[in-house]
Amino acid sequence: MIHKNPSVRGKNIAKPHLEFIPPDSHSSFYIFRLNEPNLPFAWHYHPELEIDLFLEGEGLRFVGDSVENFHAGDLCLLGPNLPHSWTTKAARGKRMQSIFLQFLPDCLGSSFFEKPEMRHLRNLLVRSGRGLSFYGKTRRIVMEKIIAMEKLPAGDWKRISDLIWILGVLATSREYKALASVTYAPTQNFEMEEKLNHVLHFINADSDVIPSQEAVARHARMSPQAFSRFFKRTVGKNYAHFRNEIRINRACRNLIALDENIVDVALRSGFNNLSNFNEQFLRIKGATPRDYRQRWKNLMA
Repeated sequence: MIHKNPSVRGKNIAKPHLEFIPPDSHSSFYIFRLNEPNLPFAWHYHPELEIDLFLEGEGLRFVGDSVENFHAGDLCLLGPNLPHSWTTKAARGKRMQSIFLQFLPDCLGSSFFEKPEMRHLRNLLVRSGRGLSFYGKTRRIVMEKIIAMEKLPAGDWKRISDLIWILGVLATSREYKALASVTYAPTQNFEMEEKLNHVLHFINADSDVIPSQEAVARHARMSPQAFSRFFKRTVGKNYAHFRNEIRINRACRNLIALDENIVDVALRSGFNNLSNFNEQFLRIKGATPRDYRQRWKNLMA
């Protein structure tokens, strides 16, 4: 999610916002590539762990209370609920390109990391709570694996084995540094987060229909007015904008995965008006649906 840019030069970074990453029925975790002219500041956190590999671009990396420059080749592992953001400035003829892996701690099974053989991986998950930046041979071999892994189709069993391999390499490597300080402790209201997660899972329960604000408020046992205030305070935007973002994100997946015309993609995503769909898509993604689909075809060619 992209939020209004607070001051990013000092310690007074605004409260991070929870980013909701909807589950994917085709995969246990996300792997996706970003290819953009620049990255605006977006201070956020989520319950998923995240591996970030930057292939092109440079700028500032914010992780907890750490602020550092980053360059192409930057490889980081971020633990659950650790606030973070990368920000770049547009430069003529240059783009920002990165690959992200996002996965819940239990994506391989609720007790997977509790097995005796996984003690090194358990330790890695604990250390990732401060954010870890890797370098040297570790960075090189993990970068090669992630680039190859991204080319595998969603649902391919080898993605799981590659994820375990990557975590194993990171867990046993000494070529890393912690990013956030030992004393860093983000202030979060876990009661509100639990309530928000309950709401977000209800919103995402149906892959075809995104409920109205009134329906979600009833599910949360709140009045529409109280729910509106709660949602804006915890997510950082009103429900109508959030609902459109979910619709557009689903449209993006369908543009890539399905060979449907754009009118059908718009209808499948909950838009009954093609003009409104195009307008919302351009506002949220910075490209038309047609250009977005072509961009992905060019990347995968």
